[in-house]
Amino acid sequence: HHDIKIADIGNIKTGSLYTDSHAALKTIIRELMNDGKTVIILGGNPAFTAPGDLKFAELLKSVPNIVHLSSHVDETSALATWHLNRAHYLESWSDVRAEDGTASIVQPLIAPLFGGKTDAEVARLILGDRRSAHELVQETWARQFPASEADFAGDKPSSAPLSERKWRRVLHQGFDPKSAYPVESVSVRFGAVA
Repeated sequence: HHDIKIADIGNIKTGSLYTDSHAALKTIIRELMNDGKTVIILGGNPAFTAPGDLKFAELLKSVPNIVHLSSHVDETSALATWHLNRAHYLESWSDVRAEDGTASIVQPLIAPLFGGKTDAEVARLILGDRRSAHELVQETWARQFPASEADFAGDKPSSAPLSERKWRRVLHQGFDPKSAYPVESVSVRFGAVA
C-alpha cells in the first residue's frame, strides 16, 4: 500500500532532544491536515498529552477522518470520527523482546470482554488482513523457528517451521531460551584514545 504512511510519534530515541520529537510531531500533523488523510491513533491521548504549544487538539479538529483505538473514551476519542475498543493487555496476545533480546510470548490471562482489538490487529486490518492477534503471533513465531533449527536446546531439528509441538513448548515456557542476542566482548584500548 504505497499511499499509507506510518509515523511513530511516541518514542524519543536515545540521544535525541525533546525538540526533535516536538518538531517531528508538528510536521506530521501539518502534513496530515494538508493531505486530507485519515489519521489512525493507536492508543494514547495526544489531544491531552501533546505539548500545549502544539495545540494538537485544535489541529486535530482540522483532520477530516480520525480513528482512535483506545481502552476508554478520552479527549482524543471525543475528537475522533471513530472510536475503536482497544483490547486490555490482560486479554491480548502479543510478543516482546527483553533487553537482552530474549523473545517472549504475551498470552491473555482473561477471555476478551468487549471485543477489543490490539494495535497489531488494527495495523494489519488497515492492510486488509483480518487475522486475530493469536494468529499474528503464531505467524511471527513460525518465522522465529526456521525448519532447520531445533525446537529448543537439546532437541533435534524438525521439518515443520512451527509444529504444534514447538508452539505448545514455547507457550508453556513463555519464551525462546535461544533467542537472546549474542554476548559481545569489548575492551578499551587506552592508547587509541586521543
